[in-house]
Amino acid sequence: PPSDRERGFVGLVKAYFSLLTMAGCVVGGLVGWACREGGLDAQGRVLLGYPGELFVRALKAPLSPLIFASMINCCNVQTHASSASAPKYAVGCYALTTVLASATGVVTFALIRPGSNGGGSRLAFDDEDSLSVEGDMGESFLRLGREIVPSNMLKALVEMQLLSIITSGIAVGIAIRHTARAHPEATAPMLQIAQGTFESLLVLISWLVLFAPIGVSSMVAACVAATPELAAVATGLAQLLLATLLGMLFHVCL
Repeated sequence: PPSDRERGFVGLVKAYFSLLTMAGCVVGGLVGWACREGGLDAQGRVLLGYPGELFVRALKAPLSPLIFASMINCCNVQTHASSASAPKYAVGCYALTTVLASATGVVTFALIRPGSNGGGSRLAFDDEDSLSVEGDMGESFLRLGREIVPSNMLKALVEMQLLSIITSGIAVGIAIRHTARAHPEATAPMLQIAQGTFESLLVLISWLVLFAPIGVSSMVAACVAATPELAAVATGLAQLLLATLLGMLFHVCL
């Protein structure tokens, strides 16, 4: 039988999670609209969105090590001898489809440009004073390649560069798999740490997700309260949704 805790807050959120999250969006929108009409100042808007900011920060914190550990585990799944090559093909397929999805996203967003008020590319200087073309598809693909091949694994983990984390995790996992053939005793602790890290962080994220209705409500309220032209934002969101759906449809068809 479920415990008192499961019948309380946790059980309620788990049973009606989707409904509570949508209700949080509606409530946040209404609260944000009321605050905007009431002339809420900048400090008030910061406080209004503070719970949502904390929720996002807490949710992002365990994602990088979770993904990294997951890639290591996937590369070292123990299978029957007859299907020993299955993990290799599975990881290769995952890596290929991830790169393909990223490339599809680059092309789709470059064509539709959601939220853009005008077409065309513009020149700009980046942090290193090197000339680049913002919005150019070629530059986007170059940036995609740099994210696939990271220059620093730890920096990728800290800055939560997802493609870099995935490729780094796969590379480390394959290296561990090959090393285990000659030195299984040396790689066993690393695999145990990766598995333990993955399971523990998965539980942590399941706890954090329970606060999604509150976090989403706070973020929506702060966004609506700080937006002077809701129609323009709604148009940008509609374009973003269209670009996302088209990209997903194209990726599924491939």
